[in-house]
Amino acid sequence: MRSAITEHGTVALIGALSEAREQARNSFLYSPGLVFYEQYEDSEAVAEIDAICRIDGSLWVGEVKTNTSEFKPREMQKLLREAEKMRADKAFVYALEGNQDALHRHCEQVSQASAIPVIHLRPSSWGLTPSVHI
Repeated sequence: MRSAITEHGTVALIGALSEAREQARNSFLYSPGLVFYEQYEDSEAVAEIDAICRIDGSLWVGEVKTNTSEFKPREMQKLLREAEKMRADKAFVYALEGNQDALHRHCEQVSQASAIPVIHLRPSSWGLTPSVHI
């Protein structure tokens, strides 16, 4: 459990899938953490996608990080490259913490220069608020 949380960003991924689900009006199907290889025997992956969702019939491909500072330009380009290969309708990004406004502006800039829109899914504020449970 510790490894899933600290090394693999499972908490951020669960938050991202929850926010992606909120975008759906009628249907939502997802697959987290897929790694693609050119051939079955290959040991080196050609692509890694954090989340792939079918939202109301549209294909969304997502990149998930723990902090917004992890979304370097190279990460965004990688996401768009893989989204284009998969013929995705939209790409999405999600970061559990950090400067969400800056990430949102970055997504808008990238979307203007790309054929695929990049959607910024923001974390829910209630999920990060400490609370007392009795």
